[in-house]
Amino acid sequence: MVLASACGVDTALPGDRLADAADAADDTGPTYYRDVAAISTRQCAGCHQPGGAAPFPLTTYAEMFERATKIAEVTAKRIMPPWPADASGACGTFVDQRWLSASEIETIGAWVAAGARSGDPADAPVVEVPPAPAFTASVELASDVAYGVAPGPDEYRCIVVDPGLATDSYITAMAVRLDQAAVVHHVQLFAAASPAGKADIAARDAADPGPGYRCGNEGVGTELRYVGVWAAGDLVRRWPAGSGIWLSAGSHMVVQFHYHSHDSELVADRSRVALELAPSVSYPGIIDSIAGAPLYLPPGQVNVDISAAREVAVSQPSWLRAARIHMHKLGTRGRMELIRGDQTFCLLDIPRWDFGWQLFYTFDQAVAIEPGDQIRVTCSYNTQTQIDPVVWGLSTDDEMCLGYSYVTP
Repeated sequence: MVLASACGVDTALPGDRLADAADAADDTGPTYYRDVAAISTRQCAGCHQPGGAAPFPLTTYAEMFERATKIAEVTAKRIMPPWPADASGACGTFVDQRWLSASEIETIGAWVAAGARSGDPADAPVVEVPPAPAFTASVELASDVAYGVAPGPDEYRCIVVDPGLATDSYITAMAVRLDQAAVVHHVQLFAAASPAGKADIAARDAADPGPGYRCGNEGVGTELRYVGVWAAGDLVRRWPAGSGIWLSAGSHMVVQFHYHSHDSELVADRSRVALELAPSVSYPGIIDSIAGAPLYLPPGQVNVDISAAREVAVSQPSWLRAARIHMHKLGTRGRMELIRGDQTFCLLDIPRWDFGWQLFYTFDQAVAIEPGDQIRVTCSYNTQTQIDPVVWGLSTDDEMCLGYSYVTP
């Protein structure tokens, strides 16, 4: 199967040009089958196939031709494939990166400029379509009933679930099964292992008449451990090979949903979180974070930078295996760096922040870290559309600057 990418785009070249382009006798310039098919199969087929994550398939030359102009545009701007981080090698390289080389982008552009010709199907190389992310759910965390998300201000809702863990386990991957995707901003996961922690979340749950309990400014609970985070863009959030986040036997889980609805009526949502668990791993991991707070963004500015740094949370030489940046809708660029003495190393650079693709990037080579090393996060914003100052806050209309690190021994 051969596919190509232009997620969410339906701009078309005139359909009556298809035959002309397909039958062109001129053999100069790139053709679909000879030059473009392999690129699209490797880089785009994971989404653009029947039943895939993209809104439409691109499994034939005709489908590709219809969107050729827009495909050239979005690939040249690196809007597609959706991989906001720089994966050129200038600042980290990553596992399963969706990244077109400069020559691949040039090939697509030249193909469209020459008329998006099909060429000879016999010229198509044999390229395997990348498989969908592997995932085997061990347990699902969800409310027994749907929660009614009201229009208007953001809501944080926490659902308490006993996953029935008879033995210690490790989260090796998580997947959010969205029910009403339009209202779910992000999801965070916490574990309560102590009697005090379990009692606290149970009391909060009992005191609130709805499913779960409010957990915005009210807080999530006491004696909880942070064990997972998901935001738009990840189908499956898998931790690096051989690693996972520990859950003790008998732990109860808290799933925090950040809701934001633009609908005019209540939206009933019963999204859930699926966990893949393993009885043991070689590298137990933790999620560490740094916040660029307090945050104050003056209005009317083309660019405002916020930066913060602190020591990594390790007491012995360890490994930094993955990184993530989080901002809201005014963000334009994000960067994470490792500081060791007078040296600075780039870890993650997101030159074009995309609120809809907030990935946790796994390094293809783990980064050695030592006690005393610092992680610095820098967030950039455009506030030209704002009348009032923007401050740190839980609402989508507020802003945040967070850097996350996934660390193992």
